[in-house]
Amino acid sequence: KVFNRPILFDIVSRGSPAGLDGLLSFLLTHKKRLTDEEFREPSTGKTCLPKALLNLSGGKNDTIPVLLDIAEKTGNMREFINSPFRDVYYRGQTALHIAIERRCKHYVELLVEKGADVHAQARGRFFQPKGEGGYFYFGELPLSLAACTNQPHIVHYLTENGHKQADLRRQDSRGNTVLHALVAIADNTRENTKFVTKMYDLLLVKCAKLFPDTNLETLLNNDGLSPLMMAAKTGKIGIFQHIIRREITDEDARHLSRKFKDWAYGPVYSSLYDLSSLDTCGEEVSVLEILVYNSK
Repeated sequence: KVFNRPILFDIVSRGSPAGLDGLLSFLLTHKKRLTDEEFREPSTGKTCLPKALLNLSGGKNDTIPVLLDIAEKTGNMREFINSPFRDVYYRGQTALHIAIERRCKHYVELLVEKGADVHAQARGRFFQPKGEGGYFYFGELPLSLAACTNQPHIVHYLTENGHKQADLRRQDSRGNTVLHALVAIADNTRENTKFVTKMYDLLLVKCAKLFPDTNLETLLNNDGLSPLMMAAKTGKIGIFQHIIRREITDEDARHLSRKFKDWAYGPVYSSLYDLSSLDTCGEEVSVLEILVYNSK
């Protein structure tokens, strides 16, 4: 039985594990691997694993575990799982990105367990901001993709699994953290603002608990902007208002609040607001300056 790229891609597209019978012996006999150029799509460098993930039926493709088993037995599991797209549009995208985009937690778990790079960066033209000719900028990283597509269960898994945890502090090629990425995808609509602000707080608090010495919100991108400054500069009023009014009740993360109740008497109360970076003397740039001179 002979296998080549068209045959292999057809089998995985149909989700037919029986069609892969004999593939392992074919590879071993001819000293080949699934990452060899002859088994890749010439235009993108895509292997059969992303092809399988892009062709799910009911959230499954039964060829995927078979392919991973074969890659393990041919000795290049990690290379197979982490092989990125190489074309200008999808450069850097890996199987893990696709599994997250397909919202398939079971395949995300399987890939991470087998050695997926949780910090792989998708930098192709497709993944750039719309204003720069792209289609969906999400911050390049798998964690940011999960956050920007509103998948808290995958966010929790990526940051807490027992194999390889995604670092919440990681920044992409623009210097953006996952919080910056959420600001980037905010569009000021009610539904979007609801999920973005909820995810933003989840990540902020989670980082404070996992890395007590780091305030994720203070990390600046390559333009010298914090998430709050970025929200002000780009006119993301929904997330901007949420940040400056944020009140966190979790005792372990209460220091991240920007609103603190000073006193209350019946229905009457007084609150204090943290003005850090809003209009602070001595800082290189304040949010007020951005709003006055540079906001959209």
